[in-house]
Amino acid sequence: MSGGSWVSNPSLVKKEVFSFFRSRFKEECTNRPSISFSNLLKISSTDASWLESPFSKEEIKEAVFGCGDDRAPGPDGFNFRFFKFFWDLFEEDFLRVLSDFHGSGSISTGCGSSFITLVPKKKDPQSLADYRPISLVGVINKVISKILANRLKIVLQSVISNSQSAFLGNRFILDGPLIINEVCSWLKRSKKKALMLKIDFEKAYDNVSWSFVLDVMSQMGFGPRWCSWIQGVLSSARASVLVNGAPTFEFGWSKGMRQGDPISPFLFLVVMEALSCLINKAVEVGMFSGIRLPEGGPLLSHLFFADDALVIGEWHEENVINMVRLLRCFHVCSGLKINLEKSGLFGVGVEASEVGQMAGVVGCRAESFPFKYLGLKVGANMNRVSNWRPIFDIFESRLALWKSTLLSFGGRITLIRSVLESLPSFYFSLYRAPKQVVADLEKLMRGFWGGGGRVISEKHTG
Repeated sequence: MSGGSWVSNPSLVKKEVFSFFRSRFKEECTNRPSISFSNLLKISSTDASWLESPFSKEEIKEAVFGCGDDRAPGPDGFNFRFFKFFWDLFEEDFLRVLSDFHGSGSISTGCGSSFITLVPKKKDPQSLADYRPISLVGVINKVISKILANRLKIVLQSVISNSQSAFLGNRFILDGPLIINEVCSWLKRSKKKALMLKIDFEKAYDNVSWSFVLDVMSQMGFGPRWCSWIQGVLSSARASVLVNGAPTFEFGWSKGMRQGDPISPFLFLVVMEALSCLINKAVEVGMFSGIRLPEGGPLLSHLFFADDALVIGEWHEENVINMVRLLRCFHVCSGLKINLEKSGLFGVGVEASEVGQMAGVVGCRAESFPFKYLGLKVGANMNRVSNWRPIFDIFESRLALWKSTLLSFGGRITLIRSVLESLPSFYFSLYRAPKQVVADLEKLMRGFWGGGGRVISEKHTG
């Protein structure tokens, strides 16, 4: 669907896809304002020097052998299995390529080329906006990015604040839901009012300004050679989109980070750290009021997991309006635009009518508890069996009885184990399941394994 009408001719479809994604990754604002951060953490001079040290054979080999054998190849057609099998022949070639990159900071046009495969974001995609573009990066480019990412994630621990819990060691996705549940319980017991603004960024990875990333890294203490390497990796990006297996014409990127590039998640952490510093500064100067936790606890104002952002503060109109103003300033500088229509405002200890009125002032959606945050339901009484309905939905879809008639007993056991090790374990890591929930889940698995009748109780419908 394009411009309100369907495009069905194969050549016109390919042309439409090419135009859509070429414009999506084209930077229209070439002169963005910059921000001087006074509260950014800085890496040490020792770490900055180590980051720019020459690449060793062992480091290059570790990066190559750390990638999956059968990952989808880029335009060159080779996968990592080929290079691993003939590593003795290619080792010196990789060393020369990395040595040249170390000195010049640039990647050749051919090595920077990639395919973009489109992954549907919903069951019935109609427009191109309903697809997520995943880059199939070539081997050379991926190895360079992998080496830089392996170095970067070691030093990022010292400059990324505790409000971010993604991609780094000793930080877990469960931290955010755990904190939100505890804070909500305390607020309700204390009869305090608070707001939570769940922010949705519009095509977050695709809209990041390269100049903003480099400027923030420079302010964090990263050296000029390292910044030139990052610029070389970003500016080398060229892509053609796979449409029904056939690539479109190739186009260059001038903004955004490739989803599928090993270094992209860590660069995005740097971008979000800049936003974290802006919010902390707003709290410091009194433009935004966070929640002071009891017993000498910290002042909580925001939690980030990649592009999942949740802002927490005291309940009053000026607080929300100032936060939206801050996010607009951040958009102008970084390219990350907040999508107010998909963002949601929650109120703790506040009437639903008051939440709706405040959401109308801001222009976002009025939401209510409980809600799903990072895949988990938060703000709900999980001692109630009805609140475990999402788990039963997963079991019903994965352990559909028609599948049991097509699988052997060994296949059924394998599928049951794969279901058990995914979402249920995720929920069980944070919540204690009622005995009835565990019993009914086991009953579902027994029914699937034996190929028996459907066993879903009405008490799980909520």
